[in-house]
Amino acid sequence: MICNYCYENKNLINYIEECGEKARIHDTCTECGTVNDHNDMYRLSKIKLSKKLQNIILELYENDIDLGMYRFAEKNLCDDGEDPNTYAQLQSLEEICYDLCEDEKLADIISENIIKDGSYEDFFYDKYSPMWKEKCWWNDDNFGLSKWQAYCENVKHRARYFDHKEFSVTEFLKQSKNLFKLLEYSEKLIIYRARKINSLNEEIAIKSNPSCELGKVPIKFAQNNRFSPVGISYGYFALDKNTAIKEIRAIKDDKVAIGKFKITDELKLIDLRMQNMNNKVNIFSDNLDQSLYCQQQFIKEFLKDISKPIKESDQLLEYIPTQIMAEYIWHLGYDGFLFDSSQNHDGVNIVIFEAKYNFIDYEIKTI
Repeated sequence: MICNYCYENKNLINYIEECGEKARIHDTCTECGTVNDHNDMYRLSKIKLSKKLQNIILELYENDIDLGMYRFAEKNLCDDGEDPNTYAQLQSLEEICYDLCEDEKLADIISENIIKDGSYEDFFYDKYSPMWKEKCWWNDDNFGLSKWQAYCENVKHRARYFDHKEFSVTEFLKQSKNLFKLLEYSEKLIIYRARKINSLNEEIAIKSNPSCELGKVPIKFAQNNRFSPVGISYGYFALDKNTAIKEIRAIKDDKVAIGKFKITDELKLIDLRMQNMNNKVNIFSDNLDQSLYCQQQFIKEFLKDISKPIKESDQLLEYIPTQIMAEYIWHLGYDGFLFDSSQNHDGVNIVIFEAKYNFIDYEIKTI
């Protein structure tokens, strides 16, 4: 038996509480060791959880025994000695469980509690071999590529400003609109932006006009960035000072200025923090929307992409997909979006398209 304290995933916890049985007061969960002192523990059999997870996976993934992508890649695409999975991009059961619930140990629950009542049980004994492919992939023409990868290839090498018969940027991105509605966020926030001080003249300019010098970059100075191309200026901020400093890669003895601003709850934002993303589409629902799940996977890959380091020489091309995505979010009427910092664990960044914020204060410090 497992209980609602064994896991951290919100949707999995809710499923255990809805479908399990309430434990007796002071009972102990043999799986995680939690004692039911507050009379709020629910238990569920591993067999029942295993069956539910198997059904979810069969709804969202295709096994390569039926699909044959590995064999096709091995026969037609691979050079000598190259792993066919480089092209097929299949996942193991452990990887799927981590993607679905952020817990790869759920693969043990599945593989150790299989009931032979159908034709698919043999798919679930092997936890480690890459043999599953997301059904979200099916609509793509490019072999093995996810929707995000296919989108990137198209906007980088085929068409990025207008739609044509082989690829429509508009149609591709509009699939995310319904998910964005679930991720809408509106709250009064204090935000920060840091800037290195490289000369006395820069320090004088900041002190004379901190609200301007520490806000978003003027258009004439706007360079190529992760979300904005040359000549277009967005505001890049953080929700705390430490993250703001780390985002500019400040090191010991660097002198920095940190601007403090506030935004009102009138701003319409999208919360793209990964923790928020993982709970919005409930895979345990009996009415699971596969299209919404695929939209979530598309945005997750977008978020993974923006955390990857990119060589300065490659930025002009590699930033194109994320710049188009940011402009599309603006096009939908949002004022900006929040996302996890790749430079500071637990840090949060925010992009604001226009200068819809108010200056509060600033400070200058040496790291």
